[in-house]
Amino acid sequence: MALYLLLQLFWLATTPEGLASQPLVTTKPGCPDKCGKVDIPYPFGIGDRCNIGVGGFNITCNDTNNDPPKPFWGRLEVFEISLLSGVMRISNHISWDCYKKTGELQSKSIKWVHLFDNPSFTFSETHNKFTAIGCDTYAYITGSWGRNFTSGCMSLCSNTDSVIDGDCSGIGCCQTSIPKAFKRFEVELGSYYNHTNVSTFNPCSYAFLVDQNAFSFKASDLEGIKFWNRSKTVPVVVHWAIRNESCEIAQKDSATFACVSENSHCYNSSNGLGYRCNCSEGYQGNPYLPEGCQDINECEKDEVKKRCQHDCINLPGSYSCSCRKGYHGLRDDNEACLKDTHEFPLVSVVLGIGSSLLFLLISSLSLYWAWRKRRLIKLKEKFFKQNGGFLLKEKISSRQSSAEPCKIFTTEELRKATYNYDKSQIVGEGGYGTVYKGILPDN
Repeated sequence: MALYLLLQLFWLATTPEGLASQPLVTTKPGCPDKCGKVDIPYPFGIGDRCNIGVGGFNITCNDTNNDPPKPFWGRLEVFEISLLSGVMRISNHISWDCYKKTGELQSKSIKWVHLFDNPSFTFSETHNKFTAIGCDTYAYITGSWGRNFTSGCMSLCSNTDSVIDGDCSGIGCCQTSIPKAFKRFEVELGSYYNHTNVSTFNPCSYAFLVDQNAFSFKASDLEGIKFWNRSKTVPVVVHWAIRNESCEIAQKDSATFACVSENSHCYNSSNGLGYRCNCSEGYQGNPYLPEGCQDINECEKDEVKKRCQHDCINLPGSYSCSCRKGYHGLRDDNEACLKDTHEFPLVSVVLGIGSSLLFLLISSLSLYWAWRKRRLIKLKEKFFKQNGGFLLKEKISSRQSSAEPCKIFTTEELRKATYNYDKSQIVGEGGYGTVYKGILPDN
């Protein structure tokens, strides 16, 4: 326990409780951590010196005609980069075709999109949906580079009365899921009647891969080119990871292993391509930098404050609750902190005082009787000497050979002979005191 308290005091003196919380490090020294309003955390970086040096992690910050500046990943705008979830949200092109009332093709733009050559960048199957908009529309998506597949959906409607905002079940808008681990896709658009039956309110079809959480269909998207005017591009989510190898293999080469923070760990990418790093429990920050993962002060969290209703001590990667003065209980469970009671211990005090008085009484009586016995012995010795006892003993000794020797009776023998000095045995009064008659045991 003493060692535990010393460690706590040392931690308080050298870390977040004793010092001001240090700002989280997200980039290499001297490298910008933002482009406009978007955070650019390492292993990504603006410029070759600031990224991890593997293909696909370089970001360009374009401030030309952009206020604020905008980050780009190749030709695609970057909206968000997440270290924790390992995703990047970027812009994606929209494919379309538009027809005249006569059914002639007026304009068409069919897009294909591919990611960088780094195999650990793939389109997210959990965030994205392939989507088509139109009332005379069918669309296909063909994926490759990692996973080859073809999927699609169709969207039909004869008027806008049956179209519902936010609904992509096939009436004005349709959506379908995609598999994981592909890096390139192409879109194909088609129409059954070249929009001739719906051209008055829906002359165009659109198809695109989109982040389903960032897109909401509106019935007005069918009118003319309103969807194109409001969108131009749509966001799409990309999974990213470090190299195309597992943690087990990557850890064998310390020179290239990316999880360099002391309080970090490696985990394999969910799509099986590459690995990512994360800070250990109780730490936060950037696990790809040497000092990136820093201790979390759990005592500042609301749920910890609620649990530690008394005192909270921040520890490396953890925390400890304790009862404040005036309470007692378990250190790590404040629900067991009980208030100290201050009631007068009447029973204990009475028992204590009673025991002490009894001891004093017995001791006093013992001392009194010992003193009285000693005093009686001293008094007898005094009377024996005063009444010629020693002289009598000498006389007796000198007459030991006499036929009728004198005898000294003990006090007990005299008391028995006189029946305990009964008044009936009194003979008279003399100069030396009362004279008794007595009968000896031999009559």
